[in-house]
Amino acid sequence: MTAYTFVVFVHVVAAVVLVGGGLLATPTVHRAIGRASTISDLRRWLTIGRPLGRINPLSSLVLLASGIYLASMGEWWGAEWVPVAVGLWLVNATLAIAAVKPAMAQLAIGTASAHSEEIPVDLDRLRSSPRLLVTSDVMLANDLGVLLLMVTKPSGYLVPLIVLVIAQIALFGLRALASTSPTRLPEPVSPYRDR
Repeated sequence: MTAYTFVVFVHVVAAVVLVGGGLLATPTVHRAIGRASTISDLRRWLTIGRPLGRINPLSSLVLLASGIYLASMGEWWGAEWVPVAVGLWLVNATLAIAAVKPAMAQLAIGTASAHSEEIPVDLDRLRSSPRLLVTSDVMLANDLGVLLLMVTKPSGYLVPLIVLVIAQIALFGLRALASTSPTRLPEPVSPYRDR
């Protein structure tokens, strides 16, 4: 196995971890945090989500470092999609540092200092903040857009930007559908119930 092949493997694994976590784990934890009914529940979900706060930045850095190596060795720096992908990485890093990390830290501090099981209004407002939800959605759409760029390697600047816009619209559409759907499905009714 050559060094290049090994780095491709590491790059793909980092992308799978980052995007997989963004598609499955992060939204699940965020939904559970939003639906927690007590401070204990909120604390529990923050504890479960804490490893994501370590894994996502690490996989993101591995993705960037391996991507720089691959772009250099494979002479990809001239391809138009590479600066778009690097730009999206920078956008996501900025969003994580400026919005997601501080919100999660505030939630953790708030739950640690809570004296009752009732969730205080300020924590309730923070956990359901549209800023946090939209930021997470934008980051996920950017990750999906970069993944598509890595796989398709389109030429020209227009195609990568179109991919990004489509990913953002699709994710916002899914968020809109999720917010209008019932949070709990009705109980199924058996056709054999007693008459």
